Amino acid sequence: MQGLSVVTSDDHKAGQVVAEQGDFLIVESGTLRKQKHVLPKVFATTRDDVVCATVTWDILKDSPTVSGDGNFDHEAVAEHYGLVDHFEEAPVEGYGESVPGDPAYGPDQAARAAGKKTEGEERVALRESLHPGSDAPPHTSPSITGGDRYKDAESS
Repeated sequence: MQGLSVVTSDDHKAGQVVAEQGDFLIVESGTLRKQKHVLPKVFATTRDDVVCATVTWDILKDSPTVSGDGNFDHEAVAEHYGLVDHFEEAPVEGYGESVPGDPAYGPDQAARAAGKKTEGEERVALRESLHPGSDAPPHTSPSITGGDRYKDAESS
């Protein structure tokens, strides 16, 4: 692909491919102040001797640049383009139990780890403490007409 022109998804002529490094294309852009940007091959297809990038010009021009010796930060490129290379697997214990730093570690697990009740357990405890053995609260509840809606409901 070296020497082919690169066109972005918003029809901007971004430059040309000057090198390939593994899964990445090095795209040189600019006329007087040339810069080399990294474009993952996943975001590029070749059609009619032109490399068509599936990203916009803004995304490509804001990508990490290549240093003078031809090296670039692979992790920064992966982060910029949202590639999986940047993300580490979530650490797990035993048979898939999540650890506190894991994004899948929810509020229920956090509460249990802190020795507290979960929100659901707190609601159940509160409901049972209102009036044990009954769904009705221990106080009267007047209706709009002035009667007690619980007593009135029982009599009808």
